[in-house]
Amino acid sequence: STSNVGNYAINVAWNNANYNITIKAGSVYTITARPVTVSLTAQSKVYGDNDLQDLATYTWTESENISVLNLSFTRAQGENVNDYVITPAYNNSNYAVEFAWANDDDKFTIEKQQVSLVLSGSKVYDGKYVFTYGTNLSANSATITNGTNKNTVVTDAELTALLASMNFNVSSVTANSANVT
Repeated sequence: STSNVGNYAINVAWNNANYNITIKAGSVYTITARPVTVSLTAQSKVYGDNDLQDLATYTWTESENISVLNLSFTRAQGENVNDYVITPAYNNSNYAVEFAWANDDDKFTIEKQQVSLVLSGSKVYDGKYVFTYGTNLSANSATITNGTNKNTVVTDAELTALLASMNFNVSSVTANSANVT
């Protein structure tokens, strides 16, 4: 029969007059945790997306279904573009799990969101834009805002650099000619 990790008393029932069997008092049979290696590959997401259900993909070469390990993953807090350490865990004392990360990379990466901006305003076009700035940019919005709503005049390059310093890669910036005179 199958037994879990632990110590088990040895009990012998013997019915043969030709043998004299003695079992040492306190004898135990020990079942230890089975050593296994789980191979992990860290996942990533784009800024603004929800985390994946599993922060890493995983495999092993054992015959049992890997679900017997009851794997779970947590990661360091944060939602800005960065790398966040992933901590794997398992809940099955019958296994001694070693986690092996692909490329020694145990980081969940949040990548910059790609955006194209079409800016509008009502001013004479001079190669610069007047806009309100901050960190609440939506990929579907042409408005960049913060709580103070201060207008700032910048060039394309300055605007691209500002957004790149946040959580966005700007693929293009264009002025909406219908609103720029």
